[in-house]
Parts: sequence; C-alpha cells; structure tokens
Amino acid sequence: DIASVLGVRPEWLSTGAGEMLADSIQITQMQTPVTPQNGIYRVDVLDVKASAGPGALITNDFIETIRAIEYTSEQARSLFGNRPAHHIKVITVTGDSMDTTISPGDEIFVDISSTHFDSDGVYVFVFGKTLHVKRLQMQRDRLAVISDNPIYEKWYVEPGDEDQFYVMA
Repeated sequence: DIASVLGVRPEWLSTGAGEMLADSIQITQMQTPVTPQNGIYRVDVLDVKASAGPGALITNDFIETIRAIEYTSEQARSLFGNRPAHHIKVITVTGDSMDTTISPGDEIFVDISSTHFDSDGVYVFVFGKTLHVKRLQMQRDRLAVISDNPIYEKWYVEPGDEDQFYVMA
C-alpha cells in the first residue's frame, strides 16, 4: 500500500492526523545495508503520478508496482551512491510546471528516505490532499514552492500550513 511504500502510517496518509512515520519502517530502512540480491539492484517503478502542476489528488491507499528496473551493483553505485535499493523508487510526473527540468510523462527516481526539507531542491511532497513535484526553497520563515516553467507563479507553505505539508521524497 502507499503508506508502507512511503514509510508512513496509513492513518496519517488518509487523515493527516497523528505521527507521520511508521517507527518500525523508519528504523528498518535506516539500518539496512546496500546488499543487492545476486549482484542485482532492483528499483520498483510505482503506479504513482506526482503533479508538476496543480497537484495530483491522492485517491487511494494502495500503490502498485508496475515493473522493476534492474541494475548491476556498479551501475547502481554510479547512479544512486550507497543508497539501499528499497529507498529508490520510480514515479511518473504529470503536468508541465516543472518543464525545462522535468517534462510531462517523465519517470523520475525518488529517494523515499528523504522525508523532510533540508535544503533547496526538487522534492515530492503532499500539501493538503494533493501530491506535487516542485522545487522548494526556504525564504525567511516560509517555504517557497517554485515551478521551473516560468509561466507558473511560485506559492508558499506558510508557517500555519505546516500540518498539511509532508515531504515524501
């Protein structure tokens, strides 16, 4: 289901209430070394669409793995460093607000162990009940949500909105 793939509690995903992270998942993921099976590093391609636009409504709690991409250990190390395979997923981007960086229909690699904003960059996040892929930048006491396509205006996650904002990757 979506919650287990993202390492969050199902109750939090559907209602936004309570603790976000599933403690057992968080601890397991952080302590698992990179050990590809039989020299193969497998990355799941998920049936998830993150919007580079107004936001993709989260409509169900189940995420299906469509297929997987397999890499040799050397290829994986070059692409993903020492990140464990279960941290790396592939999702599809819809919308054109990130055009020039990410085009509509692109499949992108995401690191689902990144669950908080720590520096300027492109993130997958939930705001309210919609899933986005956007550039985030801290500006004074609020977080700017920036589209790389210049026809879209930036918007902000204000300090009072923090309970509706969750970084997913």
